[in-house]
Amino acid sequence: MSYKIGDEISGGIVFAISADGEHGLIAAKEDLADKHTWSEANYKCDELILDGHKDWYLPSRGELNLMYWNLKKNGLGEFSDDWYWSSMELDYYHAWCQYFGDGFQECNGKDVDSKRVRAVRAF
Repeated sequence: MSYKIGDEISGGIVFAISADGEHGLIAAKEDLADKHTWSEANYKCDELILDGHKDWYLPSRGELNLMYWNLKKNGLGEFSDDWYWSSMELDYYHAWCQYFGDGFQECNGKDVDSKRVRAVRAF
């Protein structure tokens, strides 16, 4: 089966795809409940089970950016104009996040600031 950006499969929405359309990355269709600290965000993604899949994780900085450009900017995925955590750490105290209002990325305090969380998985 060949997929394209925006297709809904296995509990998520395709936001990155291989040239042959058979493999890629999907984002969960919804944010995980309320805002969380970075540690809570990682835990929530690791514990998530959607459509029978247990391999969800907190997206990298690059994956988060692809979700912004390929989904949010095209009106897909029901993302909020708010900050989302990535899994990329700057140091022990800070991690990267992205604002889905304009795509800006910055670092914030991992266990001080609360941000939205959107889990991803490969297929």
